[in-house]
Amino acid sequence: MQQEVRIRFINNLYRLIDTLRQLHPHVLFLSCTSGGGRVDLGMLSRMDMVWTSDNTMAADRLFIQYGYLSAMPANTMESWVLGNWNYQQNNLPSLSFKFDVAMSGLLGISDNILKWSPSEIAVAKKKIAIDKLIRPIVQQGILYRLVSPFNHNRCALQYNSVNKDSAVVFCYNLTLYVTANYDQSAPLSGGAQSLNQGSTVLKLQGLDASKNIALLLQEVTNTVPAYILEST
Repeated sequence: MQQEVRIRFINNLYRLIDTLRQLHPHVLFLSCTSGGGRVDLGMLSRMDMVWTSDNTMAADRLFIQYGYLSAMPANTMESWVLGNWNYQQNNLPSLSFKFDVAMSGLLGISDNILKWSPSEIAVAKKKIAIDKLIRPIVQQGILYRLVSPFNHNRCALQYNSVNKDSAVVFCYNLTLYVTANYDQSAPLSGGAQSLNQGSTVLKLQGLDASKNIALLLQEVTNTVPAYILEST
């Protein structure tokens, strides 16, 4: 009996969720327990999205999300923009950087936006408009993890449309937060380095090599260049 406890628990949990989904077909379900970090295909088949971690620090999130995206799709990855909590005051990433990190998954905001300044509201409006533009490719496209933050001082992700005629590319610079004694809530030891260990060239993948690629949008902040590409 003791050996069956966990199996029976999971089977009953699945049965409970299946029943709730049947009773509430228009409700979106989020898998979140103990701060996230637990994803299995059985649960993912019953959930619309996953809370990957209670660590929502933007620079830390690059490591968390890079790992998550090695096995799970971007359209299940909850990624929020959080406000300036007390323990995040030193060398905070900019609001623009936070949005750019969150836009590589399911963008959300967890803050009192009524207290935002006019400049912060302007940034949010601009980023949300871009997110609506790139969302179909990011959430339904094919992902290529171009540069690992665990081996370099940056992180690069490329999302291609299914027909390979469009792409969205994010390139995040982590050097600023490592060399400026960034007050991260998770250690970056063994991760981002102050000196890059690889090429500064991003070699795109998976696009149709027989076509020319046009740059439709280039959104560059001091830490994150983001590009939208389309074949011609």
